[in-house]
Amino acid sequence: MEQGKLYLIKYRDENMTVRAKDALEAVSKWFVIENTDREFEGRKANFSPEQFTVELINREI
Repeated sequence: MEQGKLYLIKYRDENMTVRAKDALEAVSKWFVIENTDREFEGRKANFSPEQFTVELINREI
């Protein structure tokens, strides 16, 4: 089982959970996933920080 903390990332009307050692790693993983998805769909990622939040939802597992 993967070790780490569970983070909830909210961007606009989308929510995603990411397991990472800290919030910075969680955001980095989310960004890679989000960009890959958008490239696949033929869209550009227009990031808007005011619509972005990261919450720790579960401590070390």
